Amino acid sequence: MQFFHQAQRRALLRSPMRPFPVRAWTGEKELALQHLETGLRAPAAALMLSYVALKLFPLWDPLRGDARFEKIVESRAPKE
Repeated sequence: MQFFHQAQRRALLRSPMRPFPVRAWTGEKELALQHLETGLRAPAAALMLSYVALKLFPLWDPLRGDARFEKIVESRAPKE
């Protein structure tokens, strides 16, 4: 199990997703959204960029209310 967590951590650090939460918190919303859109195509995106994560994690608070972010969140919603 520990190997899985280490491998997951290494994948996240190499992932294009890593910088955009930081960009969002520093006010670089446009760049954060660009990175988010790119990150959605990364294999490691499934967990960090799930509908629930984007909807509930405070990490994404700086982007809430932005139309592009809300569209991304809705695109990750479970399909019935």
